[in-house]
Amino acid sequence: RQLGGLCGVHCVNNLLQGPLLGPGDLAEIGAELDLEERDLLEPAQPNTREGDRALLESNNVDASADGGNFSIQVLARALARFRLELIPSRHPAARDVMRDPPNAAKGFVCQRYFHWFAIRQVAGYWWNLNSTRSL
Repeated sequence: RQLGGLCGVHCVNNLLQGPLLGPGDLAEIGAELDLEERDLLEPAQPNTREGDRALLESNNVDASADGGNFSIQVLARALARFRLELIPSRHPAARDVMRDPPNAAKGFVCQRYFHWFAIRQVAGYWWNLNSTRSL
């Protein structure tokens, strides 16, 4: 069952079928991505305008009090640590396999109303591993 706003953590762990990553792990990945993005976006001049600073704020980690919502890029990088590739269902590379979703993958990362959850095949059956769903 989900605690706080940690749906990204629960989604990844449900997909991996174990408590393999914590909020700190995903926050660290988010911080890494923020630095990489900042390097790409930061102006060469040291006098950054106020409007430009908004571009440098994190879009990878929700730092609010009950935060824990992470960007798709954070989830993709976290899953890559386990040699799993997260491909958007509408990506050209997935076009053919997504014609038959149950045979396209062993699991899916989904987002609905700003909430991450996993759908995964376990022992031949598909399970909705939504951490806020009632039994």
